[in-house]
Amino acid sequence: MPNKVAFNEDYPDITESDKLYQRALPIMTPVTQTLAKGPGQYVNGVAPKYLKRGKDSHVWDVDGNEFIDYNMAIGPLSLGYAYPKVDEAIVAQLKDGITFSMMHELEVVLAELVHRVIPNAEAVRISKTGADVTSAAVRVARAYTGRTKVLCCGYHGWHDWYISVTSRNSGIPEAIKELTSTFEYNDLDSVRSALDEEVACVILEPFVFAAPENNFLQELRKLCTANGTAHPANPR
Repeated sequence: MPNKVAFNEDYPDITESDKLYQRALPIMTPVTQTLAKGPGQYVNGVAPKYLKRGKDSHVWDVDGNEFIDYNMAIGPLSLGYAYPKVDEAIVAQLKDGITFSMMHELEVVLAELVHRVIPNAEAVRISKTGADVTSAAVRVARAYTGRTKVLCCGYHGWHDWYISVTSRNSGIPEAIKELTSTFEYNDLDSVRSALDEEVACVILEPFVFAAPENNFLQELRKLCTANGTAHPANPR
């Protein structure tokens, strides 16, 4: 019996999603605060644009359609939506208040927990976004080495030092663009050709689309150490 391919023509109704999108267009440019969440990442006219709620691994859009959220809120929601223990902790803290004008004891508790889980984390700093963390790491490396250049591989957010080497680099001064270069993952020669006495740090995602080959990460670190270059890894 020959194989038969059939396409699903029963697409979800996304009328309310499209209405919200039309309301957003005149006053929000772009309509999303995070590119990965925007409608440009999905099939227009088929995929929902706005979600309403989530529970466990499922989400419901504003039209009431149910989906499995394989994106896990673009990565961090490993426990699922509306996880009882997390929600209970949030509610309990809300009763005491949030966003205080001075430090809070939970900062110490969290730092101690991180240190126990990652003993080689000699110092712990807390930040909300990966872009902020990677940019802080670059600034620390520049301060420590007294150098200015950065070599990068992978994705590291939207700040000037990184976005200058992407296709979305409009608005970045040429002087900033000249300070960052890219290299190929698993290609030590591409690193060697770019390393010089002005490279402050090499920053990369330790695992992108392929596994490291021939002790790539260890050899990369040796290259950086020999060159006096710092080597933070993207914590994303």
